Amino acid sequence: MKPKIKLINVCLQQATIIIYRNFAEDPETHVRNEKKMQKLKRNPNPRAQISPKLT
Repeated sequence: MKPKIKLINVCLQQATIIIYRNFAEDPETHVRNEKKMQKLKRNPNPRAQISPKLT
């Protein structure tokens, strides 16, 4: 029973490491995303309209 628990813990550690890598606040990408958002606010894509099905 104990070795199984240890294995699960190792799996969880690996998963958290991967998740943190994916969601890590990388300052450069963060700045880039901010700029993208500002651009979108200035000239939103007219074709990207919310479909009535979703609302």
